[in-house]
Parts: sequence; structure tokens; C-alpha cells
Amino acid sequence: MALDTLLALQAIVTKTATFDGAALVIPYGTPTNRPLFARVLYSAFSAATGTSTVTFSIGHAADATNYVALASAQPILADSTAVSGEVYIPFVTPNAGHNSKTDTIRLTATFSGSGVTTPTMIYLCDGIGNSMP
Repeated sequence: MALDTLLALQAIVTKTATFDGAALVIPYGTPTNRPLFARVLYSAFSAATGTSTVTFSIGHAADATNYVALASAQPILADSTAVSGEVYIPFVTPNAGHNSKTDTIRLTATFSGSGVTTPTMIYLCDGIGNSMP
């Protein structure tokens, strides 16, 4: 799938544990009163034994170092049967509309579960603007 690297929060990757993506700088923050949407496309999410969840969230850092959660999607549940899909995470940065401020965001995938032996997921994330398709 084509991905605009200027809007990519995460290029396609395979992960088996909690992972913080690279930072993406949004000059002047998000538009005021109009959230941006992060779209996460995922596939092959499964756990060999037990059940596993992954929660995708958008973190924000004014200093590009100390991230705090801005928004998150509903947890995605998987077991031994692989699941695929997409989630949208709407978010507005704290510096929305400020002409002299810069916001830094990143995507975090948080894995959890019980009786889990190495959950696996392939995913990517991009920004798709101010509306969901």
C-alpha cells in the first residue's frame, strides 16, 4: 500500500511487544476544532496460546522527549485465529492553532494479555487529515 512518508506515523512493521514509533513533527499543531485522524491498518494479529490485546494510542510531547497520551483506540482482541482490520484515532494537539508552537506526536502499540506466548502483529499508521472515509 502506498504511504505518504510526510504523514507516516509508522511504516509497515511486525511487532511482538509494546513499541513506541518514531516522532512526527506537526508544525503549528493541528487545526483548531478540527481533529486529525491517525489510521492504523493491521493484519495477522494472533497469539499462539491464550488471548492478547493491543491498544494503539497517540502520544504528544511539547519537548519531543516526554510523551503523554492524547488519544487511543479501543483495544483489539486476538487469539489463535489471526485478525485484520483498521482503526481510526482522532486527536487534537495541545498547541492547536498556535503559529509559534510545534507539536511532536508518535504512535504507541501496547500489547497485553494472559497466557500469551508471543503475540504477533503487522501494522502501519498514517495521518489522513480531518475526516474519516
